[in-house]
Amino acid sequence: MALDPSSGFVTARAADAVLRLGPEGETARVALSQPTDALLVTPTHDLVLAGGAGLIVLSDELSLVDDARPPLQLITIGFLENPKNYADPIYCDGPSLDEALGHRLRTARENEALVAGLPGVVAVAVTPRFAEAVLHCDQADAISFWARDPVGVLLHQASECADQACYDDLVRQRVGRLRAVGLSPAWVAGSTGDDAVSLDLLKPLLAEGLTHQLFFAAGLDPAIPFEHPLFKQPWPLRPGDGPGATTLDQLDEFPGDPDGGGAMTLYPGNTIRGFSLGACVGLLAQECIVLGAGAAVFDDDDALAIALLARHAAARREPWVSTFTWHLPDLGTYDYTQGCVSQGDGTWEKLAEDATCEAEVLTRIHWDLQQVLVENGVAAWARPEGLGGI
Repeated sequence: MALDPSSGFVTARAADAVLRLGPEGETARVALSQPTDALLVTPTHDLVLAGGAGLIVLSDELSLVDDARPPLQLITIGFLENPKNYADPIYCDGPSLDEALGHRLRTARENEALVAGLPGVVAVAVTPRFAEAVLHCDQADAISFWARDPVGVLLHQASECADQACYDDLVRQRVGRLRAVGLSPAWVAGSTGDDAVSLDLLKPLLAEGLTHQLFFAAGLDPAIPFEHPLFKQPWPLRPGDGPGATTLDQLDEFPGDPDGGGAMTLYPGNTIRGFSLGACVGLLAQECIVLGAGAAVFDDDDALAIALLARHAAARREPWVSTFTWHLPDLGTYDYTQGCVSQGDGTWEKLAEDATCEAEVLTRIHWDLQQVLVENGVAAWARPEGLGGI
């Protein structure tokens, strides 16, 4: 049983149903088909029940409706990231097929139909090394689907620069790689934090007109090196903080005014690989990676984790712009349509009963967010470059 003191509504479990009780009596009832035990009732009236060999999660999304706060902005972020580091060799095609750009472009092409059919959008961030490989292999036409919308610049490794002039030039060159293959960089993902010297990490990004930072973590802080366990931890670090947009000059962790009066806006979200979320609950992002938690396959546990994270972000949204992002790992490495057949209407089914069809799970995730949050006015789909300030 749980009481919402702001509305006076109570969520309660009876022998064969879950009830919502208001000041004037019962307002909603959900029948339970099997005996259950209540495990958890969250402040947002998510009810977790143990039933048989699995868990049942019931959510009261209407408790999230609040006209005094704008809708939560939902963004799925996909990557085109391999090759990612500047030490990685570039193979156009050849004997090392999995590492060849041709293979990655073919995989990305298989994912195009999935991305095109999802409600909302998938915002794509691209590593400069991937763009350089496309340029080197003369494959700009092969990424025309991904070039239709503005993209993010995915900064994925330490800069190794010893001074500001070197770093400014490095960022200018890396952003230029994306433009050279027809991409329009409009926002930033990741970080090139360097712990060797104190550099102004934002100055060259702002000079390139990049004022929106997504998919960022504690590694934005120059005091946290690339190898630190917190480097990939989602910001903010304090669990009770909401998903509202902010700027570095508003954060206590960054003394002074490091970004010129709040010129770079930071939009929070989750940085753990989407297909690891179900297995990595309660783990640091870096712990999740080191432990290898979760198979590289989207399943029902991941869908449930994304649904709960989005609902809780909606419950904590601020009176200004609030965001929830989650990560669709490399579109050139993982073929999410393998084992699937398209139904031609944006939905997917398994080719065989024992097949793994991630496209079906991903479509279900998006439609769940659409029907439960978006259509109730609690959330809205957004593109990074269209997000407002604070």
